Amino acid sequence: MSDLHLLRDERPIEGRLFFATPWGKKELPDGSVFDFDAFYENELKATAEAAGFTPVRADNIYGPQSVMTPIWRGIQQAEIVAIDFTLRNPNVAMEYMMAMLIGKRCVYLTQDPDDIPTDVRGRLRYIRYSDRYQDVSRMREELRNQLVAIRSEPAVEMALVPMAAGGTDPVPATVITVTSEFAVIEASGGRRGVLGNADVDYNRIVPDMTRLYSIGDRVTGAFDVDTGGGMKYTLLAGIPNPWPRLRTEFPSGTTISGLVRRTRDGIGAFVEVGYGIDGLIHVSSLAGRVLTAGDQVVASVIRVDSDRRRISLALDRVVAATGPVTPSETLGDGLADLRPGQRLEAEIVKVVRQGEGGYLLVQLPSRRKPAMLHSSAMTPALRQDLAKDDVEAGEILDVEVLRIDATRDRVTVRDLPESTPS
Repeated sequence: MSDLHLLRDERPIEGRLFFATPWGKKELPDGSVFDFDAFYENELKATAEAAGFTPVRADNIYGPQSVMTPIWRGIQQAEIVAIDFTLRNPNVAMEYMMAMLIGKRCVYLTQDPDDIPTDVRGRLRYIRYSDRYQDVSRMREELRNQLVAIRSEPAVEMALVPMAAGGTDPVPATVITVTSEFAVIEASGGRRGVLGNADVDYNRIVPDMTRLYSIGDRVTGAFDVDTGGGMKYTLLAGIPNPWPRLRTEFPSGTTISGLVRRTRDGIGAFVEVGYGIDGLIHVSSLAGRVLTAGDQVVASVIRVDSDRRRISLALDRVVAATGPVTPSETLGDGLADLRPGQRLEAEIVKVVRQGEGGYLLVQLPSRRKPAMLHSSAMTPALRQDLAKDDVEAGEILDVEVLRIDATRDRVTVRDLPESTPS
């Protein structure tokens, strides 16, 4: 969304109904294939037109701009927005965020209620459907009735061009919806903004915003409006972004001397690098050493990844230790600290793709030897990412311990869906 300026500059058009839906043919969790394009053309579009609306979908309004620009325009111009949460499509989630940002009146559809974001599932009235004739017929009737009912409700939307461009405007606000990547917030007076996962902490990209925020939480940040008209809500207003300087000053191979600021079992030691940012010496490179907060170390920079806000370090030597530097019992087998059914965060340390399957090796807290996450124990979303080579070492997963084999010193785990509470 970096090239998209979420500034309200289009008025709603009476009778315009924008559909935020998955596109094309997609595989469902049961293995069947569903044609969302045909469903839109034959069912959704026909129902909207019968109810007196002009249906619009993003692929109908492409222009020379990026794909998100016509989507933003289409949502602004819509009288009502229909959102299909099926398969937790990330583009649909983004379009839902945009509709919430403006304050659009919405109607919701899904094939599986579990695909609706957990924070709003209990608050939304949704229409459930499938490809069965009876379900499609019922969907048509419910959609038509909801469109008529919603149309009679008063519209309270973001005003056109709510702020002058340039500068920041500090203001407390309340979270009104949250997904894994962003939260929509509302300040007094009805002004809304998007708090993205990159606008919380310069030390990291928050992997799951739902772990930090819930509906009703109060935040104190600022509406940040740049000179190009882009608007967002951020907790980092007025704080210089250190990553361009870090990338320039600490190229690969640079030697640094710093203090260990904190450690994390099974992950490693975080060492100050500069500008308030820490680098990670991963546990796999410690060679049995134990580092504690306060240790003075010399380390080499492996990589500065400003996009993911990560600095990878390799330990050269310990200059001054606050405790003994001995082989770690904690990072030994660690089996005594684990039990079947236990839920943990784990870091991917190796990715192996084998045809349509494969496995991941993941680092668990308090255990040096990685655990096995086989494709058969993955959620459909992770399995698809693995098949598309879209899984990388360093990513953090929520996992559950399946089996512990003390004889062979092996642990197997399964990954948990994003909506599963920790």
